[in-house]
Amino acid sequence: MNRILGILAVAALAGCAGTGGNLVPGKSTAADAEREMGKPAERISAADGDSVWYYPRGMGRATYAVRVGANGVVRDVSQVLTQRNLARIEPGKSTAQDVKVVLGPPFKVYSMPRIQRDVWEYYMFEDTRAKITYVQLDPSGRVREVLQIDDPFYENRTDSGGAT
Repeated sequence: MNRILGILAVAALAGCAGTGGNLVPGKSTAADAEREMGKPAERISAADGDSVWYYPRGMGRATYAVRVGANGVVRDVSQVLTQRNLARIEPGKSTAQDVKVVLGPPFKVYSMPRIQRDVWEYYMFEDTRAKITYVQLDPSGRVREVLQIDDPFYENRTDSGGAT
């Protein structure tokens, strides 16, 4: 049991590595970002000419966005999987591209052909409560629904004797 806990602890620490804490907006370069954080999971071109690089961390519970200006200098580093960012996604109005820009790449993607939807799954927190967020997209790429549930993996479970 101790060996399993040790392996899980090492995996969790490795997942936390490379959060951009050493990058200095206005001073660090794109090369610095790649050296510290590695190759991004995805790069998206922003409307203002910047490039946003996404780095999922912590087993998918955090995604760091590094915004790099056209001049190759880091403008900002932020954790994007937040409730505040989720509130920016508007069903009927937001597109798949909007979702990627705001939340980064999804942790998982499911196809639901019977209802003609793709579902993007994100893991995040609401304060200290672990949540799973589902963003449903129609065939045109428009957001139809955003659902959020408590992550059952993090819920305390009791057996019939009441012990946890």
